Amino acid sequence: MATLGGLPEAKHLDGTNYGDWKFWMKNFLIDAGLWRCIAPREGQEIDPDLDLRALAKINLSLKPCAAKITKKCETAKAAWDAL
Repeated sequence: MATLGGLPEAKHLDGTNYGDWKFWMKNFLIDAGLWRCIAPREGQEIDPDLDLRALAKINLSLKPCAAKITKKCETAKAAWDAL
């Protein structure tokens, strides 16, 4: 099974599997220590380097039909909310 960005390609968002992708991606980001970029605790600062890593992980988990949605997003949270 091919992977890109850590999430198996079969689990990439393709426009028909949003519910499953959201579950897999949330858990992938939690495991990578990056979920705080999407849902920081109250008063928690978001490290810009971690945010870029989280954004890359999200973008690398999208098939081309879904990637066009996040192309202009500059933060992981913006990409997550757009999807």
